[in-house]
Amino acid sequence: MEYSKIEETNKRLNLTNIKGKDYAGVNQRVIAFRDLFPEGRIITEILSHEPAENGGKDIIIQANVFDGDKLIATGLAQENSKSSYINQTSYVENCETSAVGRALGFVGIGIIDSLATLEEYANAVNNQTQQATSDALASAKQVEFLSKRYKGEQLSKMLDYYKIKSIDQLSKRQASELIDKIMKKDKEKGAST
Repeated sequence: MEYSKIEETNKRLNLTNIKGKDYAGVNQRVIAFRDLFPEGRIITEILSHEPAENGGKDIIIQANVFDGDKLIATGLAQENSKSSYINQTSYVENCETSAVGRALGFVGIGIIDSLATLEEYANAVNNQTQQATSDALASAKQVEFLSKRYKGEQLSKMLDYYKIKSIDQLSKRQASELIDKIMKKDKEKGAST
């Protein structure tokens, strides 16, 4: 296949512009692949599917792109079942889609401004947003609530556990987890009396 044919096909793709860069979705790359390689095949394989440190599951998928029987590109992707809201139910599908998109990118399909697909870019933005949210400091109300509940030795243990010097250094996520535990204990105490 001459690269000029791939370039011509890339010009016909429906692209999405994000922050001045054009991205081709995996669906667009697959349509172009079928047009360019009518005898082509895309075969995916799970290379690893293991429990993750965050309590979820990590998966690695490899996509192999063939022109007839000739392997012309591979692509790898990794996802975690707890990395985003959508991954809670669809991390396998997202991983496979990313692997296919990357493999087709290595063929040259959909390479406009970046090898990354539209889906990969959106996932990266989502993960950065989630990380920023979980890193944000606890609200004043959370700090006030926890300050009333954590005193003395219990306070010292909690600060040591989170490796912080004061309650106001807790992240929103950490504070929410602590408040949830307190509420659950209070509810259990109420139910047992």
